[in-house]
Amino acid sequence: MTDEFEGWQYIDELSVNEAVLLIVDVDPMSVNIKEESFKQHESYQKFILMKRKLTEAISSKSLKLPERIQYLWTSEDNRVCTHCDWDRTKISPAVLRPWLEEHQIPSNFFFPSTPEAGHMNQKTSQPASEHTTSEIRALEAEKDDLRKRFEETEAANRSLEEGKKAVEADLHDLRKELASVKRSRKRVENTYLHIIGSMLTCLVGENRYLDKSPVFKSEAELVDLLTDQFSVYAGLTRRTLNQKFAEAKRSLEVV
Repeated sequence: MTDEFEGWQYIDELSVNEAVLLIVDVDPMSVNIKEESFKQHESYQKFILMKRKLTEAISSKSLKLPERIQYLWTSEDNRVCTHCDWDRTKISPAVLRPWLEEHQIPSNFFFPSTPEAGHMNQKTSQPASEHTTSEIRALEAEKDDLRKRFEETEAANRSLEEGKKAVEADLHDLRKELASVKRSRKRVENTYLHIIGSMLTCLVGENRYLDKSPVFKSEAELVDLLTDQFSVYAGLTRRTLNQKFAEAKRSLEVV
């Protein structure tokens, strides 16, 4: 490592702009990227491309930062606009080094090959390895937790499906039972109508099966008697008797 980078190896947090400059082997203290003259620097193009790649990785969260991205709020044409502030957004060499290795991005600062850089290499590589290992463990734990939750959800879904089938079976049985009750009720009602119709035939009007004259001269006479003598019982009203008598006579006609 050259003298111009002396001291940077001891920094635990770099701004994104500082990190990009160090990646392209430019001392952040030697340039001002906000000045127009920086566009004439020999590493300007490399800086622009590397910054784009790094910030895209940060924005897409493929490269996770310990802290959230910092933003600047500016006003443009009466609108409030937000811009990422890469001077205040921090990144640690321990996080950056594995990402550079993964994408095979060379850097004399982060991967020094000179003997005097041994101290810096030892300082940054070990924490990076530990950080990578802890991230892998965290991801594995998260994966196990997701798998467990998925299995629990699957079991709950199966239980719900079984419960649904049981309820549908019970509903089917209840419908069959209700239909049977309705049929039975209809048979009982028809039986009563037949009894009423046959008794009505014997009591009122001509009956070819009986030698005696009818007890009542008319159906109205029978209704008068029943309403007079039995009106205290539910259903024995003139209207109900007339209705039921008519139904009873019709029930005998269809036999």
